[in-house]
Amino acid sequence: MRLSRPSRILRAAGLVVVVALIAPALTAAAPARPDPAAAARAVGRYYASFGADPDTRPDARAVGRYYASFGAEQPLPPPRSVAAVARPLPGPDGPSWAAALAAGALAALATAGLGVIAGRHSTRVRHG
Repeated sequence: MRLSRPSRILRAAGLVVVVALIAPALTAAAPARPDPAAAARAVGRYYASFGADPDTRPDARAVGRYYASFGAEQPLPPPRSVAAVARPLPGPDGPSWAAALAAGALAALATAGLGVIAGRHSTRVRHG
């Protein structure tokens, strides 16, 4: 079966689109592996920050390898203040009940009016 010219063009365009969508994912580089030595230094800084005795500290290299197994080190975002988190009281975010009832009543009247108009224009069969 031979395809028409528009079908061949659409098929070629579809192939180009699929390749354009898949190609970036195929060429993406693998993520960098975390450095256990950097994690060990971070653990050492943590225990040194509150003056822990060097003899009671855990093995920084082992802890560093453990934390490095979770992925690359990412800085924590700064804490948000309570004022920024507090939300104002919710206000009306839509029509009030009165407006909704009025709109419903108007819609019912409009529908009834359209029914009356449609009834007058219909063909009536006379019996008799």
